[in-house]
Amino acid sequence: MSHSSRIGIFLSDDKVVVVESDRNKPQKIISAPLASSTESPFRSDITDEIQTVALLQKLFRENKISLGPACVSIPLKEVILRSFVIPWMPAYELNNGVYYEAKKYVPFDLKDVDFVYQPVAFAENKQRRWRIILYAVRKQTVEKYDRILKQIGCKPFVYEPSPVSLIKELIARNDLKPDQNIAVVYVQQRHGQIIFYEKGSSYFVREFFLPVPEGNDPQAAVHSMRTSLFSEIKKSFQYYNRQFSQQKIEEALVLSDAADEKLGGILMEELSVKARTVDSSVVAGQQTLRGLEIMCACGVCLTNVPSALTSFNFLQKKGISQSSTAVLSWDLKELWPALHTAVIGVLVLAGAFVFGQLKLRDIHQQLDRVVLRQGSFANTPLEDIQTRIKANKDDLNGYKNIPLHTHMASLLVKVTKALPDGVWLKELNIHYGQSDRVVLSLDGYVYSADTEAQFKIVNELLSNLKAQKSFSSQDLQVTTMQRQKLHNRQVVYFQIKTS
Repeated sequence: MSHSSRIGIFLSDDKVVVVESDRNKPQKIISAPLASSTESPFRSDITDEIQTVALLQKLFRENKISLGPACVSIPLKEVILRSFVIPWMPAYELNNGVYYEAKKYVPFDLKDVDFVYQPVAFAENKQRRWRIILYAVRKQTVEKYDRILKQIGCKPFVYEPSPVSLIKELIARNDLKPDQNIAVVYVQQRHGQIIFYEKGSSYFVREFFLPVPEGNDPQAAVHSMRTSLFSEIKKSFQYYNRQFSQQKIEEALVLSDAADEKLGGILMEELSVKARTVDSSVVAGQQTLRGLEIMCACGVCLTNVPSALTSFNFLQKKGISQSSTAVLSWDLKELWPALHTAVIGVLVLAGAFVFGQLKLRDIHQQLDRVVLRQGSFANTPLEDIQTRIKANKDDLNGYKNIPLHTHMASLLVKVTKALPDGVWLKELNIHYGQSDRVVLSLDGYVYSADTEAQFKIVNELLSNLKAQKSFSSQDLQVTTMQRQKLHNRQVVYFQIKTS
């Protein structure tokens, strides 16, 4: 494999795409379905990863693809795209500024993600600001790709978001210019996505699903799908214009696996924006393959694109893109007073350090003697010790109040005998309160053909319970009694509790 060769990889839920590229031109393109195991009871991330590795090894072997630097285009579902504005600051302060601002927008702890970003300078109300285009990916996702590439024998070279790979491919094919403000629409069967780019940077991405048309009329089905598609695209344009746009989108680019020349014209009429369709096919030798995954796997290998696009590489971790790096200069004459003060300060600090070390040694010896006396409680905070003492006391009091003998079984029998005909219980609660006092709570329904007699039956139940010796000392009361309809029959709902 030559020095300029790359291996492009795109892994989706149901497909694996591998591209062997040399000098920014695809030489081989292989697309293979990934067997679905979603319904298998033994499915896990590990089994999916093993299946992916086995399929890649087979594709490399059967198609005689040489191992080399691997460029992975990470699917949109595994990437987080955020665009936000921060106040103007020097370029060398951007890393810290973006880090603290990103905490508001990334739904994970920043320790668990890798992110790359591009700052775009703009003016708002005559004030300079930074628009930050940030991509984030979970570290476990990066680690997954590391394991897969290691097992197939490839060295990781580029991990980049698929929207970046797509725009690189479109620019390389001269389908659009790097400085255009454009919306790219992709539709595959019922799944679609729209990506808004400004001068090569993706500001906003929206995915959507088109409903299944009803009926058997093919023309009606096509009309229904187009209506739904235009509605989703219009919503996306409206949201983008409200939230992001500083400049108007100049054109809509429609990618579709199935060539549909009319789609661009209809879209132009619906949105009043210039639109055109672009063939999503990629040619490599005698091969011609179509699809967004193919374009992304080819685009991730490209190097003949604007440098701003090549900075979105997760393997570079956090950092300012190459297009925004600042160069700082210093005048040593201005720094001399500060250096003079710094030298004196260092000498003073050195003397204080030596004196402090001598004192610190004595303190450590005293501390060691105290720790030896405290034993296992040496590193336990006082609040924790007090909490443990209180918890132990509470547990001890609870153990003392546990009843050793109960009459729960006989109480249940007595409640059952007290139920008149037509009464059924929804909930029954019997427990022992203070001084082993029996506490009773029950609620349920009464049904009788004579609806006027239903309230009497509730009172009869209350009398039966009070007649029982176990409940005679309790102040039982009917707390709720109201008419309801249950399965189209008139019933009375009641609650009886110990007051």
